[in-house]
Parts: sequence; C-alpha cells; structure tokens
Amino acid sequence: MQESIQFLIEKEPVFDNLYKKYGVPFIPFRKQGFETLCKLIIEQQVSLACAKACYQKLESFLGEIKPESILKSSIEDLRINGVSR
Repeated sequence: MQESIQFLIEKEPVFDNLYKKYGVPFIPFRKQGFETLCKLIIEQQVSLACAKACYQKLESFLGEIKPESILKSSIEDLRINGVSR
C-alpha cells in the first residue's frame, strides 16, 4: 500500500496533507464470496446499522444466503424480509 500512497502524494499534493494528518488509511478485510457481495449491495442502499439488521433478517428467513436460496424466494418474500429489487 505504501507504494500506492507515494504515487498519490506525487500526483496530488492534497493527498500528502491527508497522509500527514491521518496516516495510512484503514481498509477493513472482508472474506470473498456471495454473502459479502450481498452485504455490500445492501450497505450501498441504507445505513450500515440498517444494512446489518436487514441482512440478519434475510439470513434468518433464508437460513443461508446463497444464490439458490434467493432464487427460490418470491419477490414478495424478499421484500417482506428487507430486500427490494
């Protein structure tokens, strides 16, 4: 990451100021996979707190969040459990 930071600092001075003030940015780790993709999509639609509650409700309904379980669900079932088209 340090190489990327240095590149940005050289290209745009504002990044140098940000880096000096805040240091290396925190980048959270997320495991790869379908569940993470679903979480990211939901998080783009609502606040993180709402997204977490929505995901937990959906997970409780489906049992396991997989493409197959979502495809088996009706649009109405998904909507009732916090997910829209």
